[in-house]
Amino acid sequence: MRVCAYAERAVCDDMCLQLSKLKMAAKKKPELRVYVEPDLDKLIRLLAALHEKTLSDVVSDALERWVDLPENQALIEKHNLDQLR
Repeated sequence: MRVCAYAERAVCDDMCLQLSKLKMAAKKKPELRVYVEPDLDKLIRLLAALHEKTLSDVVSDALERWVDLPENQALIEKHNLDQLR
């Protein structure tokens, strides 16, 4: 049974629906598809679990570190890509 501060259930349901749509819109991020060797896949999944992280967290961390490499930072600066972050 759902407890709601609103007097009418219809109003409550509408508010809950709007809130869930806002949460979904805020969480929506672009997706990437990557292919890795089976051994690497197994290792990444086990390490992610041991660190209590999702695969998305692991990949995001790795890509952020890759972007931060000096050679990529030089390209970002050269082509004025820092506006995209």
